[in-house]
Amino acid sequence: MDHFVQKFGAENKKQIKGVSKEALDILKNYDWPGNVRELENLVERMVTLTVNSYIQPNELPFSLLNVPKLNGLKESILTGRVSLTQGEEKFEREIIEDALRRANYVQSHAAEMLGVSRRILKYKMDKFGIGQGNEKSSPE
Repeated sequence: MDHFVQKFGAENKKQIKGVSKEALDILKNYDWPGNVRELENLVERMVTLTVNSYIQPNELPFSLLNVPKLNGLKESILTGRVSLTQGEEKFEREIIEDALRRANYVQSHAAEMLGVSRRILKYKMDKFGIGQGNEKSSPE
């Protein structure tokens, strides 16, 4: 991984020192179905986008950050601790909240990120109580 960080750091004229311990732990726990090519592409993307000396966990793709969380939710459903409907709602709520955070709570941007209309996003936010005191909400 350090090889790729140095390679893409030089190509992008960035002084990236490496990957933070927390981000490295997340990367180590991922299955890497695309093997080295997938890792190389991910490191290139992270190096290009980072403004830090070390790549941080919040700069990793959503799919990597939530693997343990999704596996836990899946296990809860399969063991009967949570119904499928409850699991779907929890998953949808978390995705919406993450999209809002990534879009700095600009609802139209979050809706675009999710591939839905702003009206649908607002409906779902109301359904899950997002933006009613427990989340920052954009007035747009």
